[in-house]
This record gives sequence, C-alpha cells and structure tokens, in this order.
Amino acid sequence: MNKKLNEQSLPEILTNPKKERSSHDVAIYNQIFDAILSQRLLPGTKLTEEELAQIFKVSRTIVRRALLRLSQDCIVDIKPNRGASVACPTVKQAKEIIQARRIIEAEIIREVVKVIDQEQIDALRKLVGKEKINVEHHIRSSGIRLSGDFHLELAKVSKNTTLTKFIRELIPQTSLVIARYEKPGYANCSHSEHYELIEIIARGDAHSAVLLMDKHLLHIEDKLDLSEYNQLVDLKTLFSAVG
Repeated sequence: MNKKLNEQSLPEILTNPKKERSSHDVAIYNQIFDAILSQRLLPGTKLTEEELAQIFKVSRTIVRRALLRLSQDCIVDIKPNRGASVACPTVKQAKEIIQARRIIEAEIIREVVKVIDQEQIDALRKLVGKEKINVEHHIRSSGIRLSGDFHLELAKVSKNTTLTKFIRELIPQTSLVIARYEKPGYANCSHSEHYELIEIIARGDAHSAVLLMDKHLLHIEDKLDLSEYNQLVDLKTLFSAVG
C-alpha cells in the first residue's frame, strides 16, 4: 500500500508546483482508496473523471491515472463507454476472497510466530488499541482502516513479500465484500480477537494462532448474506473538505 496522506496533506500536494506530477494521482489514489476501504464509497458508486477533476482541482488525465491504478488493484472497474465505478464483487468472488485470505493468512501466522520480536508485539498491541478506541467511539471508517492495517502489519512481520502483496490486495477487496453483503446490525468487534491473537502469537503457539485466525476470518463470512444492494454516494459531499 502506498504512503497515506497523514504524512502529506492533499491540499499541499495539489497546490505546491514543486511537487512531481505523479504526486497528484498518488494523492487522489489514496483519497479514493481510503474512502473505499473505510466503506464511505460503496460498491457500484460511479467515479466520473470530470466530477473528480473538479473536486480535486486537477486535470482529467491525472484522475484517469489514479483510477487506472485503482483498477489494477481490483477495487475499481473501468468499462469502455461506461467509465469507472467502485467494484461490485459477486457472491462467488466474495467467497473466493475470504477463502484466499484464510489460506494465505494461515501461512503468514506460521511465519510470524517464528520471527516476531517483543518490539513488534508491542507495536501490534498499540495498533489494536487504536482500533479499539475508534470502535468504542463509533468512528467506523478509522476502525475499519486500523483493522485492515493489523492484518497487513502481521504480513509485514512475516517478511514474506509475496504473501504481503497478496494481503495488500485482498484487504480492500474484503472491505468491498463487507460493504456489499454484511447483514445489518453487526458491530465491529474484531479488535477483541486481534488482542487474543497477539497473546497467542506472543506465547509462540503457532497451531492455536492459525486456528484463531481461521475462526476470525470465518466470522467475517458469517456476517454476510447474499442479498445485494447498491447505494450511491455524492462525490462532492464526500470530498467536501478537500482543498
């Protein structure tokens, strides 16, 4: 995943003429990526080049580059003569995404138990602590972001760059699946299982850690139904604070 805009604000990038042109589409990529990951942009939402160019005060060419990168990550669909929209995973794709994560993250956990050190354990606890605070304060978007970050950080600890790349791609796709298929009324309590997982990893119990990770991912699948819906978002309202 690219560096997010907590290190450099979007207005700075878009208004500073000394920045490289490529920084513009990276900034827009990150803004849209975060909105999708946090489920503020839902599956099926149209992403028109003209409207986004007006919102971010850049050319349509720059917006087009950002959307192309998002499509390469499989979280935006670009169709000839129809433009771009947030991807809408099918039921079959949703099941495949969860299954892929179960397979990949089981192996990641095995590797993590072998190599993790105390500093990394403390960092994971701190991350989950932030997730817990956001969930308790009903800050849904940040809670979802931090939940995904936890799984990505575990992958990084494993030092398996290939599996990390897969997880980096699957996390936003999972967010799309949840946005499209999650049953109403479910609270996000993943931080509790994250805490439990950290403690098992810290004990060096790979077998139990793998079982808990699988259970954790199955809980995601249990929250899903197969009814489809499509809720559109007004882009100008969503990004009203930009610039």
